[in-house]
Amino acid sequence: MKYKYNIKNLDCANCAKKIEEKLNKDKNIKNAIVNFSASTVSVETDLEKSFEYVKQIVSEVEPDAILSEEKVKEDNYKIFYQILVGGILGLIGCITKLPYHLNLIYRHYMLNCLLIKQHVQEQEQILVQYT
Repeated sequence: MKYKYNIKNLDCANCAKKIEEKLNKDKNIKNAIVNFSASTVSVETDLEKSFEYVKQIVSEVEPDAILSEEKVKEDNYKIFYQILVGGILGLIGCITKLPYHLNLIYRHYMLNCLLIKQHVQEQEQILVQYT
């Protein structure tokens, strides 16, 4: 089972790394991730009372750190806003490049028109020679 807990009073990323290493070395824990910036501990284990077990390991490594079973707040809007901002920035990038691409299309169109005009003139001259 996968469990996710909040961790408070975690002072530095190095402390989070130490806790994560200690949890991952434990034979009862399959995988552990300590996210310092989100203040969460994610654990994958088969233990039924994983909270007490993880809490004990955390307190051994960092006595001041407090593990809590409160629901970890998932921010679904954060992902939506990241996608929205990315889309807007991508659109701005396309719009700023649009005049360049339109200019290229116009140049190719004009070049093709000149080539066609030149070809028609050559064909007219050939017709004039044979008539």
